[in-house]
Amino acid sequence: MSIKNTINIFFLLLSLSVNAQNKQGLVSGPWAGNVELRNATIWIEVTPDVKNVAVKFHANGQTALDKSVEYKGELGKDFNPIKIELNGLEMNTTYDYKVFIDGKEIDPGFSTKFSTKDLWQFRKPAPDFTFLTGSCAYFNEPIYDRPGKPYGGDSSIFDAMAKEKAAFMLWLGDNWYTRYPDYASEWGLHYRPSRERKLKVLQPFLKAMHHLQKSSPPGSPMRIRTALVTARSAPAHDRAIRTLMSWDIEVDEAMFLGGLEKGPFLSVFEPDFYFDDQLAHVHSAASAGPSGHVDSGVANVTAFTPRR
Repeated sequence: MSIKNTINIFFLLLSLSVNAQNKQGLVSGPWAGNVELRNATIWIEVTPDVKNVAVKFHANGQTALDKSVEYKGELGKDFNPIKIELNGLEMNTTYDYKVFIDGKEIDPGFSTKFSTKDLWQFRKPAPDFTFLTGSCAYFNEPIYDRPGKPYGGDSSIFDAMAKEKAAFMLWLGDNWYTRYPDYASEWGLHYRPSRERKLKVLQPFLKAMHHLQKSSPPGSPMRIRTALVTARSAPAHDRAIRTLMSWDIEVDEAMFLGGLEKGPFLSVFEPDFYFDDQLAHVHSAASAGPSGHVDSGVANVTAFTPRR
């Protein structure tokens, strides 16, 4: 049996101006995060004054069977990204959901729905699927950007990606770029992702597909094992760790190699595929398994000729 996996790879180096929602207590979202056979995660960020957040949902067309889940965690902080878990869902079913903030239904400006997975294991051939993957999303904020011509560019790629019929988006890294003033406080480190998740251009894209974070409930083995493998070491490891924590991404291994060759370490991990933005690392990793080149970022300003 062959499984045809079509991978659409988009590499991002982008700029944007801020367009905050901040209406009805909403900062960004809501979006469906991880969606499985019988559970789904709804992600949303709310303002510090919000006291209560709840999600009402029902299978498509069955409004009389509304169920409600209230967020039980802490609110009232400067930054309040939260997740609400919806459990006991039916498989292979489309659900409509609404978010209520302090008892009032919010209007995010787009339809809110998701579809649970079909149970194909041991019953039918594995389905074909497509997914998007990319890295290096840079959004300009002129007051904090470097002098002269900054990084960044055209943001229209997000519009194109939002229209793709992809199952999910797999973020490879550098999902945002922290500026020097951000490092001075924990508040600053939270500010950067909060600011960029609420950009208007991202909303259609973020709602269009699931963003792969977790593949199983807490406490159970992950079906997809992931590893962060970087040539960096302390103190540069801090940004990577805080990025993973802010996006609530779990990895099975984190390897900060301090310039050592990656191939021998990956041979132990035995990845099904590996991505890197530097061809030297791709060539080293190729001895451990299929490896792909992320051809964006400063390491790829000069054209390289891939080895065959």
